[in-house]
Amino acid sequence: MAARRVLALPLVAALVLLGTAAAPSVAAPDEDRVAAIQVELVQSRQSVNSLYAEAAALAEQFNGAVVAAEAAERELAELDGRIAQAERELEGERAVVEELTIDQLTDQRPVAMFQSLLTAEDPLQLLERSSAYASTQDAMAGQIAQLEAKQAVVRSVRAQAAAAAERREQAVEQQVAARTRIENLIKTAEQRQEALIAERGDLLAELARLQNSTVEEVTQRQDRIDERLDASGVAPPSDTSSGHAPARPQPSTPQPSTPQPSSPRPSTPPPQPPAPQPSQPSPPAPNPPAPNPSQVETMIAFAERQLGKPYQWGAAGPNAFDCSGLTMRALEAAGKQVPRTAGAQYNALRKISPAQRQRGDLLFYANGSGIYHVAIYLGGGRMIHAPNSSRPVETVAVSWMGEPTYAARPF
Repeated sequence: MAARRVLALPLVAALVLLGTAAAPSVAAPDEDRVAAIQVELVQSRQSVNSLYAEAAALAEQFNGAVVAAEAAERELAELDGRIAQAERELEGERAVVEELTIDQLTDQRPVAMFQSLLTAEDPLQLLERSSAYASTQDAMAGQIAQLEAKQAVVRSVRAQAAAAAERREQAVEQQVAARTRIENLIKTAEQRQEALIAERGDLLAELARLQNSTVEEVTQRQDRIDERLDASGVAPPSDTSSGHAPARPQPSTPQPSTPQPSSPRPSTPPPQPPAPQPSQPSPPAPNPPAPNPSQVETMIAFAERQLGKPYQWGAAGPNAFDCSGLTMRALEAAGKQVPRTAGAQYNALRKISPAQRQRGDLLFYANGSGIYHVAIYLGGGRMIHAPNSSRPVETVAVSWMGEPTYAARPF
């Protein structure tokens, strides 16, 4: 908490100067207390925003677990069909072996053939009779070998089905854990927001008294500060979970350095459990082809029609979206099919350097736990995205979440 307060002080000072520019020039009787109130107001709001941001990042883990469970379910259905077919073939082989066994037990010909070996009159006759007897035994051995092969097939397919069932159960457990964590984060954020509303009035009243101003005046100034704070972006979720992050690509075009955030970035608990992370991406092409203007505009037009619709984790339209749900549907509208999650979308598209971004490219934000957010670049330093539960689909500055880690060109 001490570190967070130190980080918050420069922002608070800047915001106070901006917010009090039009205020009467009156010396504050207790400047330390004024600064402390400003810090508390800023950090309280920032902590709420950070909780919503972390919940949104966990939504991508939830989506990944849903995709994994659905894939395992489809695999199980296919394996169930293969098991049924293998068992039918096994029963057919077993019936043949049983029939041959019964024939040998009830038929006297094998005994007569064996006895004929003992009564052969010369070596040539013995060889002929031995070949006939061996052929009968080989046929039986061949049927037994086929039966054993079918049994091995059944065991193999059943083992594959058991592994798929285990993957499905693990994915379902991850869904439940992520859902619980998201719901708890949102509940905590809502409770803090309610507490902030209640505390804010008392703090602003004290601030008005200390600054020899009216509550209405300090409230208006604080509203402007809050607007600037919200517009400055949110802190990325912590990257201390055990997931595997994709390595940062090394394109030939130099990438811009990531600026330090202008607002405090309070630490948040690591999201648990980690969802399946995208595989290590290949480096972007040094000179990627220009995007297709027609498809780009179709995609952006779809996304812009969703402006103002609520964010809902796990949603992919038509009435609400999360970040990857919005990009998936926008790309579908332009004729491009992509996977459900942000990380999988990045892996499926042509990689470019964030410095090469053009209108219509997708921007990806990642930390040590993997890609947690995706947005559509509009050009001019702006992007459209579905941010988190506290904000609807909107257009913001690309730097609202810090500089993007990766970028991809869908068309």
